Amino acid sequence: MVFVHYMHCYVAGSFTEATPQVAQYETFYGRGLPAPISVESQWFSIEDMQAGTGGIEATRREFDLMERNGINAAGLLIGPGHLPRSKFAEPLRMVLAAASTSPVKVIPELWFDADKVNAAAYGRDVANVLKVFPDALQRYQGKPLFLVSHQTPTVDRGLRPPRAAALLDDLFAEWGGRAGVFLVVNTAGGAKHIDGFARFADALGCWVPPGDWSGRSTRTFVELAEAERMKAVFPVASGFYQRRAGLVPWEYANAFGAARFIDAWNEVIARKSQFVEIQTWNDFSEDSAVVPTNSHGTAFLDLARYFIGRLRGAGELSFGQETAMIFHPRQTTRALLDDPAATVRQYKWRNIVPTVDYVDVVTLLTAPAQVKLSIGSASFAMDVGAGLSEWIIIAEPPIVRPKGDEVAAQPGSFPVSGGFRTVTRVEKIDAAMPRVEVVRDGRAVVELTSRSAIQDRGPYQDLTVIATKAEAMARRL
Repeated sequence: MVFVHYMHCYVAGSFTEATPQVAQYETFYGRGLPAPISVESQWFSIEDMQAGTGGIEATRREFDLMERNGINAAGLLIGPGHLPRSKFAEPLRMVLAAASTSPVKVIPELWFDADKVNAAAYGRDVANVLKVFPDALQRYQGKPLFLVSHQTPTVDRGLRPPRAAALLDDLFAEWGGRAGVFLVVNTAGGAKHIDGFARFADALGCWVPPGDWSGRSTRTFVELAEAERMKAVFPVASGFYQRRAGLVPWEYANAFGAARFIDAWNEVIARKSQFVEIQTWNDFSEDSAVVPTNSHGTAFLDLARYFIGRLRGAGELSFGQETAMIFHPRQTTRALLDDPAATVRQYKWRNIVPTVDYVDVVTLLTAPAQVKLSIGSASFAMDVGAGLSEWIIIAEPPIVRPKGDEVAAQPGSFPVSGGFRTVTRVEKIDAAMPRVEVVRDGRAVVELTSRSAIQDRGPYQDLTVIATKAEAMARRL
């Protein structure tokens, strides 16, 4: 089962023509420049301009998109106070209505502070709206599937079993208590034992985008689930960059384009994971969306479809198209900023990889070929094999800025060459428009130019991942 974390606040179809991101789409997103600090850096894809304001039909189209890409369910975030009346209540109902007529169902994700919630009232509010949409819920082993995610450390470190059990029984009273549901509980990243709600879970999950989702905490979590003989919901995230509207960017987890995303999916396949959660479908404010957006098009969703197919037994060459993708940050690390104080601050507990310039080229090919990459006056070439290949050009880290980065470079945390991946280190990557050409038998089989040049200046630092994809049907032999 593959499901996506679906944000309540970015429901397709629920916006009005007056929404700034809609009314000024071209101004904000159409030129490849940083959007104003007052709006998200990602938004619905330019290829589907009606997604934001298309009503229930736009929501249904998103569920159709999930189905076509092999996604089974949407993990719908429902917080205390969202129901029955809030600005999010109608969008939540739209998602449930879309799921009612779709093979893709909803897994309610209940995120709350155990020290503050009225669990019985919260549970009743959720149950009352779900009764209106009985066909919307995802079921597993004959029970409705729910996910609970704690919002405070006390849940894992101080919530005693009797109170945790009572809270869960109150929360799910409409379903006969905790025994009436199949329950996934998110544990703290890097946890070495289960506590709190997790003691009563049927499966363990882990929330990873803002943390060290590149490896260590995810493996720790899976090993914890295995030690407890519990099912694990493997988390996969495309990245994390907290560009919340109205706030200066302040948190960044260096994904190296698609590298960490690919690493996580390869781990999923190696472990033959029974449950996978893509985090997220549509969180534009944190740049973790896989839904097609203005900044990365369909690239992350196409990669997800490829790996979902492999997870379910499809061969590595089953996609039948020659595909190339380019990923890179919107700006260089040395970009001149109108506001020099608006720099990335890398907190150790968030991410240990320093901010560097890179260009990531991913190919999915039916036969070996040569990849040619140009970035301004610099050009590179490399032979790649059939199937998945990745080539990352990484520049040397800049000098740590006294009022900016808080963590020095730790080279061991960079991607390294091996298997499908080649890493090339260079002194510098210029601000320019990256271009890729895939050549076989003396002819170009795929050509693409990034949707945005790498910028060397801007109003503030903007490290949003830009991605571009091109494909061509494979020639019949």
